[in-house]
Amino acid sequence: MYNRYFFLMLFIFLSFNVCAQNKKIFLIGLPKCGTHLIRKCLQLITGKSRLNSENRLFLNESQVEKISSSTIFVTHALYTEKNLNILKKNNFRGVFIYRDPRDQIVSMVHYIRKADIGHISDLKQKSCDELFDLCMNDYGYVFYRIWDFTYRSLGRKKITIADIYKNYLNWVSESFVYVTSFEKLVGPLGGGTSKLQYNEIKNISHHVGFDLSSEEIKIIEDNLFGNSPTFREGKIGAWKEYFTEEYKSKFKKNAGQLLINLGYEKDFCW
Repeated sequence: MYNRYFFLMLFIFLSFNVCAQNKKIFLIGLPKCGTHLIRKCLQLITGKSRLNSENRLFLNESQVEKISSSTIFVTHALYTEKNLNILKKNNFRGVFIYRDPRDQIVSMVHYIRKADIGHISDLKQKSCDELFDLCMNDYGYVFYRIWDFTYRSLGRKKITIADIYKNYLNWVSESFVYVTSFEKLVGPLGGGTSKLQYNEIKNISHHVGFDLSSEEIKIIEDNLFGNSPTFREGKIGAWKEYFTEEYKSKFKKNAGQLLINLGYEKDFCW
C-alpha cells in the first residue's frame, strides 16, 4: 500500500512539473524597471534557459504564435487590446514588473549614456543634466525614441513618465498576469528585504506553475542579484543621490500623484 501511494505521489509530482514546463511564460517590464531581474528569476524558477525577446511596444501576432513553451518571452509591450488578445489567444501566463519611477529615470539616464544604440546618437551626446531635465519634462521623447521603431516626432506633444505608466498599469487587472515590483524582488543586496524577496519568488513560482521548496527558493535568492547585460547598480532609492530640489519640483509637477498611486509616497512632501 505504501509503495502504491509513493509511486502515485511521484507520478503526480512529475506530471505537474511536465505540465508546468509546457506552459508558455512571458514577462512584461517597463524599460529600466527590472526586466532582467524578473527574467533571471523566471529562468531560475523554471529552468528555461532560452529567451525570446521582443523589445518593441506592439506585439506581432504571427511571431508570438511561433514562440514555444521552452522559452521565456520577454517584452516591453504596452497594454493594448491587441497585445492583450495576442497573449490570451496563445495561452501565456506571466509577470508584470514596475519600479519607483524616480529610480527608473536614474537608470534610464545611465543606460543612454553607456548603451551602444545607433539610432539615439543625439541623445548620447547630451550631458547627464540635460538628460535628467529631458526625462523630467518629456520622458515620452526618450521612451519612444528608444523602443518604438516607428517613432515620428512631428506634431507630438510632451509625454510625462506618468503618461507612460498609464499605458502599462492595466496589466494589473488581468488575472493571468502576476504583478510585482523591483523593490519587492531585488532583496537585501539591492536595498530590499529577504522576507519580501522570498515571498515574491514563492508567489511568482506558484503563479507560473512551479511550487518550490524553501531550499529551492533560497538558492534562487542567492543567485538572483546582478550579472545582467544592462546591470549597473540595482539599488532602491538611487534617485536620492541625483535629484536636486529643481528635479524634485519638476517630478512632483508631472508625476507626483503617480508616486502616491503606486504607494511610494503618501503625499508631495518628500
